[in-house]
Amino acid sequence: MEISRIGTTTSFGRAFTTKEKQEWKQLEQQSRQELGLGRTTAVVFDFNIPSEQGYNTAIGTTLSENSKGFMNFVQDMTGANAMLLGPQGQISSFNICPYSGTTFSLGEHLIDLKLLSGDDYGNILPLERVQQYDRDYDGDPKRRDKKVDYGYVIGDDYDPGVQNLALKEAFENFQKLPKHSKLKKEFNQFKKDNTYWLEKDALYDALAQEHGITDSTKWPEKDRDLFSGKYSKHDVNKRVSELKNKYPDLIEQKEFNQFLIDKQQQAAKKQYNDKGFKTYGDCLVGFSDKERWAHKSCFKDNEYMGCKNSDKTVQTWGFPALDYSKLGTPDRPGETGELLAHKFDSFFKRYDGVRIDAAWQIVNPYTYTMNNGTPEEVKNQPKLRDSVIKIIEKSASKAGKLDKDSLLFELLGENAQEGIKLTQGKYPHIHITRYAHGSWGRPAYYETQGYKPGDYTIGVGTHDDITLRELAANKEKRQEQSEFLSKDLKLNSHELVGSEEKFRNAKTAELFTTKDQFFTLPDMFGMSEKINQPGTQNGIASNNWTVRIPTDYESFYYRQLSDGYGMNMPDARAKALRAKNSHNQELINKLQTAAAILREKGPNTQAEADAQYGANFSKIS
Repeated sequence: MEISRIGTTTSFGRAFTTKEKQEWKQLEQQSRQELGLGRTTAVVFDFNIPSEQGYNTAIGTTLSENSKGFMNFVQDMTGANAMLLGPQGQISSFNICPYSGTTFSLGEHLIDLKLLSGDDYGNILPLERVQQYDRDYDGDPKRRDKKVDYGYVIGDDYDPGVQNLALKEAFENFQKLPKHSKLKKEFNQFKKDNTYWLEKDALYDALAQEHGITDSTKWPEKDRDLFSGKYSKHDVNKRVSELKNKYPDLIEQKEFNQFLIDKQQQAAKKQYNDKGFKTYGDCLVGFSDKERWAHKSCFKDNEYMGCKNSDKTVQTWGFPALDYSKLGTPDRPGETGELLAHKFDSFFKRYDGVRIDAAWQIVNPYTYTMNNGTPEEVKNQPKLRDSVIKIIEKSASKAGKLDKDSLLFELLGENAQEGIKLTQGKYPHIHITRYAHGSWGRPAYYETQGYKPGDYTIGVGTHDDITLRELAANKEKRQEQSEFLSKDLKLNSHELVGSEEKFRNAKTAELFTTKDQFFTLPDMFGMSEKINQPGTQNGIASNNWTVRIPTDYESFYYRQLSDGYGMNMPDARAKALRAKNSHNQELINKLQTAAAILREKGPNTQAEADAQYGANFSKIS
């Protein structure tokens, strides 16, 4: 067992006792105030959420009751006061990447089945049925505790998936409820409130069933171009009526599923807000095939969003390119402007704030066409400047959320400079320290470039960068970054180069030398698994977008810390205070004591620590 000295007391470290947890939370608040910290954001993808024993249909969801306890733990251990939720749109078996999903409709796979057994949902899926779906799982139970089994959840063209089966059963029970039941009244109101997108969304699913394929470009011309503007209103209405008469249950169920997830999402947001979390939605810059089909006149034919690689080749994203000639103005929007306005309206309704993904694309778009399978850059692309930003601001203003703390702009890469100039000082920018070097990319650098604390939020990497653990394992990176880390944090450069653990701890501490910061859950828990490997396949056989925190997350976190992995937040705060020349040595000493407890071997849960040492025992005070 590893032994360390805290003053004159030998410490056999372990998970915090109840009293130590309370004292750490007080230290977190004291250090937050002294460091001038603002927003500490946990980047949370639904699939990261641990499962609940007995109710695990193989995917987590931030809408579940289980997620509330998990996020309370994250908040307790890190001081997080904000959540950046990964995209929550619909995905498919051939592309499970959340950044390829829908922006209006939410993913049915995220509906928490257990909640449907409650009175608020008319008990439309009894608890024993939810438990039975869990027992029916025929895969490796140990694997699904660490990786999402999308095949079991959403299925494919030959297997409907457990979520679809469960929701079909819930819908059938919903139909049996009295006409004037509370749930049916709420559903009818939801349909009225979402007329812009909801019916077309369900009609797309009906046509996908009719033609046996979800790719609308492969449908017969009349259905493919139904909302392109080339057909009369009479013909469009006639075809819509035909579909409603042929697929009434399918269409209503698809609308009902969206009602369920909207109801759960709004309830979850309130609960997170009550716990002190501000929620941010990750807003895709593009649109899905479903949305392109529903608003086809807003898009260009055979033109797609992308970006230019460093070698000047075209990076293909596949999102259909908007026709900005129909943008109009915020006060008098054209078709494209109206589409964008509704998109941002929906985000500000669902979340407290919005992260604008690849925000440079809404300032100076980069698009390409496909010529015999080869992408070719489109010349003379529109220069939008702040036209779309004004649409976003109007949506934020309508929701009462037009302030510096409600918009985050992701402006990274070669195309970002104009967007940076337009928004710097007005809205926070997202930056990462993965690529930092002696004269660029670290907190100390940004404040020499006209940025003030609060003008940017900083993390080690993005959602799909290498993990902190992988970064630290790269000796070349340690050598490159240790020189300025040691200077900024007043640490020994040779020790940072020679120790992966000390380098990881320094990179964590670096985040708290500036006002706003973010971290991913895998980094918090010291995991080596990547959330995503860019440029690889994203179907259900992929390991991308599957990483989840184990069910025994509390024990796992403490075990990781005792092995030198994971984010030891007391250690990070102590290092940040020393870097800021704090004179509060008592606070630093207590943080160091708390950090040592977390670092060493011992009981791996608070309950076990209480049982061994007593709930009122503390080495911190």
